[in-house]
Amino acid sequence: MLTYSMKDFKYTLDDWYFDNSPRMTIACLNCGLFFIKISAIKSNNSLINNWFSICITDQDGFNEIEFDITEANIERVQKIIDVAEKCRLLNNELTDLICD
Repeated sequence: MLTYSMKDFKYTLDDWYFDNSPRMTIACLNCGLFFIKISAIKSNNSLINNWFSICITDQDGFNEIEFDITEANIERVQKIIDVAEKCRLLNNELTDLICD
C-alpha cells in the first residue's frame, strides 16, 4: 500500500505547476526537452492508495513513458524528479546563454 502523498515528494524548483482539483492532484514540470507529470487520483476528495502515476513525454508528445508509483519504486521516482529539475535548470542556463 502506498502511504505517500504528493507533498511527500521533494520539489526544489518553483517551476513546478500544481493543480488540485476535486478528482485529481497533478504536479507538472516542463524541462525543455521533455515534460514530466505526476498524478494522484482521488475518490471522495481523498487520495486513493496505489493510484499514483508518473508520465514523461518528449516535447512533441509522441514518445511517452508512464508507470504507477508504488512503495517499491518511490526512490526511483524521487530520483526522476531530481534529475528533471537539474535538466530544467540546465535548459534555463542554456537559454540564457543563447539569448544573451
